[in-house]
Amino acid sequence: MVQRELPHLPVDLGEARSSRKKGIIIYFGQSRCPYCQKLLEVNFGQEDIADYTRRHFDVIPVNIWGIDELTDLDGNTLTEWEYALLKKSNFTPTLIFYTDGAEEALLLTGYHPPYTFKAALEYVADGHFRSEPFKAYLERGDNALTFSEGELNEEEFFSPPPHALDRSKLPGEAPLAVFSNRETATPVTSSTPNRCKNSQSSPSWGSLRRHNWTFMQTPRSSPLTGNPPQHDNGPTDWNSSTPPRSSSSTNRAKGSCA
Repeated sequence: MVQRELPHLPVDLGEARSSRKKGIIIYFGQSRCPYCQKLLEVNFGQEDIADYTRRHFDVIPVNIWGIDELTDLDGNTLTEWEYALLKKSNFTPTLIFYTDGAEEALLLTGYHPPYTFKAALEYVADGHFRSEPFKAYLERGDNALTFSEGELNEEEFFSPPPHALDRSKLPGEAPLAVFSNRETATPVTSSTPNRCKNSQSSPSWGSLRRHNWTFMQTPRSSPLTGNPPQHDNGPTDWNSSTPPRSSSSTNRAKGSCA
C-alpha cells in the first residue's frame, strides 16, 4: 500500500491511473512522531481502511527531514526536506490527496481518528471535493447523529435528571463531567465516548467509567442547580461557545508533530 522507492510522482501517479485508482496520497511523516505512528498503527491497522486505501490510492511516503531526492508533479527534482517545505507540510502527519488527473483534492493535517480518516478517503474517492468543503461533507455525514428538538443522544453512563451540579455542600463520589450541546450542533460529544466504548479495556474507557457524566442540551428551558464551572482564568458561561483561554498558544495543528 505504501510505496518506498525514491518517489517520482508523475510516474507514481501514472501507475495509479493505470491501475484504475482514484489517485495518490503523499504522506509526510518523520521518525519519533507519535501521531504518525498512531496513523499507521490505528487507522491503517483497521482492515476496512487499509483495504479501501489499497483499492483507491497509492500512498507515497516523504520524510520531512529526508535528503533523498524526488521528482514532484511539476517535474522538479528536489530533496524530500525541500519538498516538505514547498508544500508547507512541516507538521506531521500531513497527507495531500491528488486525483488521477494531478488535481490536489484535499490537504489533511494532523492525526484524525479512523471515522474522520475514512470519511476523507471517501470524500476524495467519490469526488465530493468537487462540490463541497470537507468540513461540510463531515457535517452532512453526521446528520443521523444530530439531535431532534428536545432530545439527546443518551448513553448508559449519563446521570439522569434532575442534575445537581453544586457539590460544595454534598460532595460527589466521582469527578463530574458536563457535556453541553446546542440543538443544531453535531453531537461530537456523544461520538467521543462511543469511540472509547469500542475498546472497553482502553485507558480512555476506564477514565469514562470513573467519572459522573451529565449531558444536556442548550438552550435549556429548565434551570440548572449549582454554579457554573470555574477555570483558572475565570468563570465560563454555561451556554458560551468560547472555550476557556489557554495559557499558551501555538500554530501547530492539533494532533501533529512539529
